[in-house]
Amino acid sequence: MGTRLLVVSLVVLSLAAVVWLVAGCGGGSSGAGAADTPQAAAPDLVIAKVKIEKIGSGDFFNWKYTIVVKNIGTAIAGSSKTTVYWIGDPSQNPTHPTGIEGSADTPAVPAGGSRTVTLTTPGAAGAPSLFRVVAADAPVPGKLLGQVSEGAVVGSTQPLGERNNFFGFPLNFSLGMPQVFVNPGAS
Repeated sequence: MGTRLLVVSLVVLSLAAVVWLVAGCGGGSSGAGAADTPQAAAPDLVIAKVKIEKIGSGDFFNWKYTIVVKNIGTAIAGSSKTTVYWIGDPSQNPTHPTGIEGSADTPAVPAGGSRTVTLTTPGAAGAPSLFRVVAADAPVPGKLLGQVSEGAVVGSTQPLGERNNFFGFPLNFSLGMPQVFVNPGAS
């Protein structure tokens, strides 16, 4: 079951990454106009900001992610998972993640509100700079589109909110720490 979930999650992530890349790297309007109008009040989770810090020193240390998950929708979003994925070389194949770095529980987020979640993962000296993708309402067992139903779109079979759940950025170790990435599509 775990391998199947990972494969399904990677497929969903791949599709979302393609949408993310085509839509201008991380959010904003898809340009579809009236077809993007939600039918009813619904939550819409996005990654607003990611701060990455290196905790410790030497060959073995930890990465501390401080992630702001924002609900730009019009209804409360129930609890969900926030997941950090990494891609080894986005120039070769940016839509296929290399792996899951870690996940954190995200409490319910009121409409117009935000929640800050932290996630600590192991790091290693000599690791290459990698591209990260952070997902709000990430896939979980039995829920390919995550735990929060983010509303239907007129004329579409895909919920509006599911298309902007992913935010990607390059992590460049040579720039020092901490590094902060702000999603312009989260406003």
